[in-house]
Amino acid sequence: RRYQQGKDSWRSFVSIPLVIEKELVGVLNFGHREPEAFIRLDLDMLSVLGSQAALIIRNLELVKRLRRSHRELQNSYTRLRQMQEQLLEQEQLKTISRMVTTLNHEINNPLTAIAGNAEMLLHRLDDDDPARLKLDTILTETHKLGSILQQLANMPHPVIESYLDDEEMYKLLPVEETASMDVK
Repeated sequence: RRYQQGKDSWRSFVSIPLVIEKELVGVLNFGHREPEAFIRLDLDMLSVLGSQAALIIRNLELVKRLRRSHRELQNSYTRLRQMQEQLLEQEQLKTISRMVTTLNHEINNPLTAIAGNAEMLLHRLDDDDPARLKLDTILTETHKLGSILQQLANMPHPVIESYLDDEEMYKLLPVEETASMDVK
């Protein structure tokens, strides 16, 4: 209520500072219609009440800060987990890339020798020689293997598909789509 002059006006008034560790955190104001309504005992009790109210205010501020810190910590933890997952994925892709480079090198060298020797033998055989069919099969399969290795080496973002019941593998283009690729 607002202070008013007249029969309903305050005739006694007391202010209790709310202090914690020499810091003012608020003020409690009490008024009464009777003159000199507050006695020393009332002032002492109001001072205790003021101390308790100051502690409650401080605790509420601490709880508010704690909740804010908790939310910030949760957000930081979420971002950290996402970054860890991304880093792990990048490391896995880097490992796969190294493995594919090694396989490409180690398999393509003998594959090129096999395909080269098969082509050389094909040129030496007569057109009606039955061995030509077997050499054609060797060349076709070496080209398929070369295409698969090239796809693995050029795979920008691997797509994983189910294989058997509980295994996964990288999805490659059908070999027919890569038949035009040469063995390296």
